[in-house]
Amino acid sequence: MIIATLFRLAAQLYAFYDPNEGPDVDLIRSMVMQTVWGWGWLLQFVSALVTTCGLHFVKARLHDGTPGAKIPWFFACGGAVGLALSCALSGHAAAVAQYAPLAVLADTLHVLGAGAWLGGLAVLTNVAFRVRPAAPAEAAAESPSRSSALLMSFTPVALIAASTVAVTGAFATWLHVHDFSQLVSTPYGIRLSAKLIAVASVAALGALNWRWFTPRESRTNGARNLRIAAALEVGLGALALLATAILVATATPDDLVSGE
Repeated sequence: MIIATLFRLAAQLYAFYDPNEGPDVDLIRSMVMQTVWGWGWLLQFVSALVTTCGLHFVKARLHDGTPGAKIPWFFACGGAVGLALSCALSGHAAAVAQYAPLAVLADTLHVLGAGAWLGGLAVLTNVAFRVRPAAPAEAAAESPSRSSALLMSFTPVALIAASTVAVTGAFATWLHVHDFSQLVSTPYGIRLSAKLIAVASVAALGALNWRWFTPRESRTNGARNLRIAAALEVGLGALALLATAILVATATPDDLVSGE
């Protein structure tokens, strides 16, 4: 993420530079220090460093067995919140004419919810399928399996995170799309519709995994079906993130009207 943040700055500078001229140090300084985008970029860079260092010390302490792993976890979590806030400061939320503070807060919660839901799902799925199979004697008395129990334990987190994504996403849609026709008549609306379809597909498949595939993991081919369904859910989540990346670089209908 640190590398991606540096590339973001390079791409932003390239958009302002004359290709025939060399870099302008004053332009770089003013862009980073005197614009909302620059403040968001600085926050993202610092938060990425804090998160990386926090996770590094967590790993080191867990590996060595030394106490006090909770403290670096706090730094890592604080950095994650900063990363979510930085996305709001450098996106459409910071540019709305009205309700800008509320829009930034909602967008921050939206990113945190998406990270907890999709990011947590990707990590947890990877961990669940690496859990050591139970011994035959243990498996006979074990219901559900370790993998399915681990996935089921994530359900409350996923429900809260997905609900947060839905509520904050609906608020952002209300801010930027003022007519349903704009969902099919503007580039922003079309790409937003694609994102909504991807997110709805992830939610639907997640509900199917929760109610159908996970409880039936112990049946014939149940584990294989659960793996396929979980992998598909993670893949759809990646498509939703890709759609979001395209969406945040697209002018909103209000921007088109104002000529920005």
